[in-house]
Parts: sequence; C-alpha cells; structure tokens
Amino acid sequence: MVGRGQEKFEIGKDTSTDAYNTFDKLIERANLEMSKRIVGATGTSDEKSYTGAANVHADILETKHKLDKFFIKVIINNHLIPRLVKLSPAYAVLANLKFQWDDTESLTLKEILEAVKDLSSHYEFDIDELVNRTGLPITAIKQAVTTPSIDPTSKKKK
Repeated sequence: MVGRGQEKFEIGKDTSTDAYNTFDKLIERANLEMSKRIVGATGTSDEKSYTGAANVHADILETKHKLDKFFIKVIINNHLIPRLVKLSPAYAVLANLKFQWDDTESLTLKEILEAVKDLSSHYEFDIDELVNRTGLPITAIKQAVTTPSIDPTSKKKK
C-alpha cells in the first residue's frame, strides 16, 4: 500500500482463509487499483484481458499518454522555466525558450549517414550499432593516410 506519511494500514482478521490467501487477495487488489491509477485501465497491464477490452484500454492508455505529455509541457513552460529564470541569472537564457516534445519516430538512413559524417570528426561511433542501424556491413576501418612531406632543402638524387 502507498501512504503519504505516518498513516497506518490495518488489515482486519479474516477467518475464512489462511494468511497466505488473505495477503494474496490484498496484493492482487492493490495491483489492480494501481494499474487503474497509473495506466488508466487494467486491460493493458493485467492478466486475462479480452481482445476488445484490451483494444479499448490501449486507446485509453494512448490518450492518457498524450495528456500526460501535455501536462508536463505546461508545467515546464509555465512553472519550471519561469522559476529557474527568477532563481538565478545563469538561467536567463531560458527566458525566451519553450519546451516542446520531439515526436519524431526515427531518422531515415540518409539522415543517419549525414549525422555520422558530420559528427565523426569529433566522436567515435560504435561499429556494431552503425551496422545495426544502417544495415551496411562494415568490414574494416581505414587508417588515416598521410602524405609524406617534402623537405625543400633536401637535394634530389640523380
């Protein structure tokens, strides 16, 4: 059970079953109530859901997720950023910024390759991850080729 401080939770004596079944029923009930509170429904997280009910509950969960994201965005933009700006001049750069969710699904292959090209001069990448993301087999890593410098004071042999 979840409390907010010094609350006491008392369980009455149940004479019809043994202690194991008493607590098992309480835990099962608590799990059902928590999934209703957190997810908004039980059909997506609990056992024995029917397809129709699970689809409805999945729609409820999707709506709840969108509303939670909107709520967090409002809290950050209307409360957190203004409080940070008032707290210290170090956060003054946030005054004209707004938090926005990035809902893009994933990068295209071309975008991944461009990002790797742009960032490879500064960072090293995990070769296995690049192979997984791009599907391009990487068989070896080229060594940087340096051209020999020619000393103008040296004399050529004839």
